[in-house]
Amino acid sequence: MGWALLALVPVVKVQPASQIMAISAMHAIIGTQTQCSIAGTVAFQWTTLNLYDNNYSGESGKLHPTCGTKGAIWLGLSCGNLTRSLTVSPTSLESLLGELLRQREATVCTAESCTGGLIASRLTDISGSSAYVLGGIVAYSNSVKQNLLGVRHGTLMAYGAVSEPVAAEMALGAKDRFNADFALSVTGIAGPGGGTPTKPVGLTYIGLAYGDGDIDVQNFTWSGDRESNKRQSADAALQMLIDWLKANPAPYSAS
Repeated sequence: MGWALLALVPVVKVQPASQIMAISAMHAIIGTQTQCSIAGTVAFQWTTLNLYDNNYSGESGKLHPTCGTKGAIWLGLSCGNLTRSLTVSPTSLESLLGELLRQREATVCTAESCTGGLIASRLTDISGSSAYVLGGIVAYSNSVKQNLLGVRHGTLMAYGAVSEPVAAEMALGAKDRFNADFALSVTGIAGPGGGTPTKPVGLTYIGLAYGDGDIDVQNFTWSGDRESNKRQSADAALQMLIDWLKANPAPYSAS
């Protein structure tokens, strides 16, 4: 059964936790000349939807017998008398980042506090990630931040563990110790406790160290539960490096 990419179909980016947005986007792509009903939902975060028209009908939510790769799911569409399907091919942030790092033969390491190693775990979920992942440090306590990452005691006392300067020193310390091209750091308040009026639950700082002592830090305030806040922090860290690599294509020298 032949597969052809739908003509003039844009790539759709699905934001985290936006099943309604995904459904709306699919309706927009199919068009308004017919009334389409979607027999399925999208549960992938930051997923690129690759749309195919294969005139295939069947039970929604199952792997397509021909194209069904790991993680791919097709969604049945009823448009008039014609049943079509959309193939959803998840492209995870860690997979995309790994490919970008592999292309420029660059390496990355992590220094994590509130995410507890989640970023490193996701990076190493990708087969062959040993080619670009050097390692990571879970620096949950202030003493570990100081002793293993070189965060200065004065910085911790002046700004607190959840702060831009600490995120910066964590990333720079990790990059130096692993001798990596890039280092990602994260420090934050995952919740549900630990927040203050000036540093609420969900506040997170993410650092990216690169080059010769260069550092970028972003801050976010998540509003989910503990698990959600950790996941969003990991997403943001991976996305931060992806964005940097896309904005600074090779042959930029990272180290």
